Amino acid sequence: MDKDSNSSNSNHENEIKINSSKKMEIFYSLLVEITNGLIKWIFFTVGISLTPPLSGYLIKLTEEDYESSFFYFSTSNGSLFIISAALVGKGLSEILINKTAANYLKLLLGGLSIIFLMVACILFAEVTYITSISELIVSISSKLFLASLITSMSCHILPAFDKINNNK
Repeated sequence: MDKDSNSSNSNHENEIKINSSKKMEIFYSLLVEITNGLIKWIFFTVGISLTPPLSGYLIKLTEEDYESSFFYFSTSNGSLFIISAALVGKGLSEILINKTAANYLKLLLGGLSIIFLMVACILFAEVTYITSISELIVSISSKLFLASLITSMSCHILPAFDKINNNK
């Protein structure tokens, strides 16, 4: 009987080791998938969306007495509003196309994305008619861009977490 209990204990210990190694394998594959996805998102979604204002800024630098920073240039002319709208659009496509189990989080991110999109559209329309750039526009533009970045990134990685639930 003592041999049976030792055998049962060793089987149970082996099962625990297998379950924990499977969990680590799932965690590692999820981490790799999220990291690869974020690298692609940074280079292709964010990086490429910043090329129009960057090229405009580089052209402006060729003018003799232009001394503004890229940040001020891109926030003062409304281009970050357009980029913010594109980022939340990309985020919305990620959560609407991919099936996710986290419905409340999906609803929250989708709602935030739509609100950011509407604010970006309204403010861009206002910026195009303003002749003098105020610090308020620069401040709102940068904050909306940052919020759109975070929302878009969250929408991008949300579907990857469903793999944890599917592999349990």
